[in-house]
Amino acid sequence: MGLAIVKAPGPKTRVLEPLRPLAKFTPHMPMPTPIHHGHTEATSAVLCMLFFAAGLEKRRRRKRHTGLPKTIARAHNDGSLKLTQMAQDVISNSPLNVFENDSGSTGVAVLPTPTVNETKVQRDVIGAWLIGAIALPTWHVLPVFLDLKIAADPALPGLTQDTLPIATTAIFVGWLASATILDKALEVFDQKQLLMLHIIGLLVVVLATVTLPYLTAGNLIVFTAIRFIYGLLMNITALQCIYIQERIPKDQGNQVLVLVSITYCLVTILMAWSCSGLTLAMDWRLETLFWCSAPLILALAVGFPDSWKIVQSLPVAVRKKLRNIQKPSVAEVESGERKNLTFAENRNMAALAVAFLACGCGFYGLTYSAGQLSPDIYMSCMLLHGGDILGYLLALTADKYGRNKVQAFCFFAACICLMLCSTGEPGTPFVLSFAVVGRLCLDVCFTTIYVALAQIFAGRASKVAFTTCETTARLGGIIAPLSGTWPASVSCPLFASFCLAAACCTMALSEGAADVNAGNDEKAQFSKGNNESSDLALVNEETQLFTNVVA
Repeated sequence: MGLAIVKAPGPKTRVLEPLRPLAKFTPHMPMPTPIHHGHTEATSAVLCMLFFAAGLEKRRRRKRHTGLPKTIARAHNDGSLKLTQMAQDVISNSPLNVFENDSGSTGVAVLPTPTVNETKVQRDVIGAWLIGAIALPTWHVLPVFLDLKIAADPALPGLTQDTLPIATTAIFVGWLASATILDKALEVFDQKQLLMLHIIGLLVVVLATVTLPYLTAGNLIVFTAIRFIYGLLMNITALQCIYIQERIPKDQGNQVLVLVSITYCLVTILMAWSCSGLTLAMDWRLETLFWCSAPLILALAVGFPDSWKIVQSLPVAVRKKLRNIQKPSVAEVESGERKNLTFAENRNMAALAVAFLACGCGFYGLTYSAGQLSPDIYMSCMLLHGGDILGYLLALTADKYGRNKVQAFCFFAACICLMLCSTGEPGTPFVLSFAVVGRLCLDVCFTTIYVALAQIFAGRASKVAFTTCETTARLGGIIAPLSGTWPASVSCPLFASFCLAAACCTMALSEGAADVNAGNDEKAQFSKGNNESSDLALVNEETQLFTNVVA
């Protein structure tokens, strides 16, 4: 008996009804000649066979959809229809097709969802990857090279080697201030709208960077204000990571982050090589336009083809938020939850905050101190980011040997390497080698501390800990531009002291959420009765917390 698919009045409801039997036949037998109704019944039967054959041919051509289950329902000769559990889950939202298998029995196949959505997701991920891996390296590292040309520009008397570190510090101050803005912004706009706002803002900053200094004769206050806004927009670093994580399967999250991080390092090495030779004689304004705007425009073209519609939706989102302004904000909710943290959670949060401070200070400090490690600032930068690639791969050893052991060992090793680095002559292989090894150890720690956040804290407590630790990391980054003006004999011992403190605090960290709850009987009893809910919340939070590895 065949099946007919009838579309009900509802938008997505489909009803399976048995067809009136015309005659018993198989695909290999000709239709019997009708007896009573002349050519009408014969014509209908022939049309049914044609439609049946066309459906089989169409299904045969769609080879890309062979990964889905072929049969989810099977009709028996008596007209009954038995659905599997998989069919019951997807039959209401999936297109159906009647087919006949090799044995001659008829069934219902679920065709895959339209490929338009798959293409859109792939485009979104590629666009965000272009932002994180191609565009952001220039925004993070280019000021190290750009300030050398700006200080030597005679048309900008107010911007010198003594004053430019102040303006560069404003980037990290703005980045620190933006830590309190991101949560509130996500209450008003969705992630795609926020990405569009950040891209537009960064393009405006590029235009202001290449025009306003010459219009104001290198006014330090104006240039510092530009770079402060520059820092506010660096929230795009975390935003693009979250954007990617929520659009890919969870089991591919770490792989994609490693790919983004490695590409980030390769682009930074390419930029350092180009600035040292290919574009060394180029005007710094043209260099800024090329490196800072071209990747963002490419990301807009690839990942946001509907950019104008997104821009038009921004005022709508603001009006919607104004109508719901009476609702409590995320900041108010988190402020109440901060008071409910247990002693063990507060202890772990304080220990992790020290680790974040050491990573923020040491990682960015070494980048801005590249000129103090060697007279060739470009070569120093290429070596440091070459070590980053190996560091991101070595972070995988934490799964085998234990997160706390690997993290404490790497912090302690970074401390020793940075102390040795401060005793040598700048530019020698001795100094550069220990600087690269120390940076490599910090890369491992910068990865494991985000994993620790996901494993130790669960639920709303993880958001409180994440905000606190991320703020301390940005606070440590404020020291980076100033440390670039100090000799390695001064800056490296400072970085080493933070690493030593972080190694000691790591030893006091819990291995996971179970260790935190062990000292709290009431909370342990609650978690015992809700294991499945806690595990699901931990997985959801881990995806969002492990997003700023390349920040």
